[in-house]
Amino acid sequence: MQVRVKHVAFVAMLASVSTVGACTRREGPSQQLQSPNGAHLAIVSGLSPAPRWPLIERVTELTITRTRPEASRRTDHVELFRADFLEDSFLDRYSRPQWLLENTICFPWAGVKRGSVTDHLEVRNQSGREIAYLKISALDIVVAMDIKPGTVLAINTTGQFVSDEPFIGVVGRFADGAVVPFDSRSFEAVAPDGASYTVDIRADGRLNIERTFSRKRDM
Repeated sequence: MQVRVKHVAFVAMLASVSTVGACTRREGPSQQLQSPNGAHLAIVSGLSPAPRWPLIERVTELTITRTRPEASRRTDHVELFRADFLEDSFLDRYSRPQWLLENTICFPWAGVKRGSVTDHLEVRNQSGREIAYLKISALDIVVAMDIKPGTVLAINTTGQFVSDEPFIGVVGRFADGAVVPFDSRSFEAVAPDGASYTVDIRADGRLNIERTFSRKRDM
């Protein structure tokens, strides 16, 4: 009877923990990153080790503030990563962030790489609206901000592995607050020399993700 009472108490404790919002945590150190020309301030928060207990997730978040011009000052919050006790932490998976452009920051993959091989990514805003941010997930995580209508961004990212099915996932938000809904695609194994991908944001606000070039098909 005593064993059963303890078992019931333990189950009740798990149930109470699972219903509390505190099971998702954003605590931990943060890092401030000013863009090269000072137009954006990016703050990465939740830089702590992965949790050691079940039912708890650590969330790493990017807060973007437009620091100039003052008339367009705006702040966005982007969830970069979440991990439970079975997964690596954000710090384990990604190395020191880099500004690729004044409006584009990259969190490079920290794992085993294919030497100097890179993939090329082209982002094209064909929506006719300004995009506040896009989060693009491959091996690296790339966040592009303040993408004007008609803009084309050219980005090089860590080359995905030959044996893998390359993956591109994208989500974001327009400047007017509307969501750019998440979409993703997986592709056949990539060529040894890397590949090129395009991400088109269409007039209806949806995404079109394609692989436009892979040397494997031309060899």
